[in-house]
Amino acid sequence: MGLLFVINMSIGLLTPPVGYSLFVASTVSKVPVEKIAVREIPILVTMIIILILVMLFPQITLFVPGLIH
Repeated sequence: MGLLFVINMSIGLLTPPVGYSLFVASTVSKVPVEKIAVREIPILVTMIIILILVMLFPQITLFVPGLIH
């Protein structure tokens, strides 16, 4: 559940209209938000695919902790 929350919040920070990460990156790099938003589309698509995979197959998140035993 925690991983789903973190992935969802990361997607929310990258998507406009609220996208705080976009505004911070724009201010630091002095590049318009529109150019940054276009460049982050592949990252956003990847994050959405990972979110869907984790929702469909929760064993993905339980694989690494299962190696400890």
